[in-house]
Amino acid sequence: MNTIKVYLLDEMSNTPFTFEKGIQYLNKNGIFITQNEKEANWYVTRFFPFKSKTDMLFWRIRHRYIPILVWTDEPRFCTITQNYFKPQIYVPSVHIMNCYTNDIYINPFCIFGYWAISNKLNYATNETIAHKKSKLVCSLGSYRKEPLFINGNNIDLSEYRQNLSIDGYNKGIVDICGPNWPNNIIITQDTRKDKDWHKQKLNFIKDYKFNIAIENTLIKYYISEKIWDPITVGVLPIYYGNQWIYELFKKDSFIDTNNYHNFKDLFEHITTMTDEEYLNRLNLCIETYNKAFDSIDFYQQYYLMIDNIIKKLKTAK
Repeated sequence: MNTIKVYLLDEMSNTPFTFEKGIQYLNKNGIFITQNEKEANWYVTRFFPFKSKTDMLFWRIRHRYIPILVWTDEPRFCTITQNYFKPQIYVPSVHIMNCYTNDIYINPFCIFGYWAISNKLNYATNETIAHKKSKLVCSLGSYRKEPLFINGNNIDLSEYRQNLSIDGYNKGIVDICGPNWPNNIIITQDTRKDKDWHKQKLNFIKDYKFNIAIENTLIKYYISEKIWDPITVGVLPIYYGNQWIYELFKKDSFIDTNNYHNFKDLFEHITTMTDEEYLNRLNLCIETYNKAFDSIDFYQQYYLMIDNIIKKLKTAK
């Protein structure tokens, strides 16, 4: 088996090129990370390397004339929808694999499954939700306004999530956690930079009945930990549902914001929801979670996505 050596142009954190399981699978298929740029067959980076003509002109001075793979599962790191750029006099060929080239998010579990769904859950009862009645809805996240236009469409959901959260906050229904919100709307400091931020997040939301768990971005199969985290601790997600989410979840399980004409109708529903409806919805979510835990090989789903990387590195030039 011929081996291929890749040199990382940036840290490539939280990618198959730095995650132990990903590296092992790449190695098994003849792909190896090298620290010696001179022996590399490919460059790999999360960001498009040429921001200006100057970058292109100096490429041959700074680097070798070998193919470049831009690989990222982060929607904002590379927003180019074209998957290939031909080599030019000063720069080699560039191959793009991102959220918009349809070769990363190929199933709902290829990125987040193996760590977002970690153990089988007990079903909720009246006793297990009794303590939640004093706290209704929480929303976690940084406040930002960064529209993300792809092919003329704004696929950003963070502003929608923020508007929903602020509307609920003004009604006295939603507690907000995170930095940079206007008018000092905050009840605790952001913990994302802490080593155990995920554990702190779960500990924070577990006492609420609902969690606003809307994704940052509208992309097929971009189903992050946001919807799984509240279910993990027995909290009902408020989610922006689209057709692919119903490949996993049953209707009338999570709160789908698409089912309401406006925020007023949504908040009116959750504030008047009976315990019977709440338990039924939550347990349908837990059923989906447990079914995935029992039947899905999450690493196999992850490796299916890495197979696309391997094919690209072995066949493209």
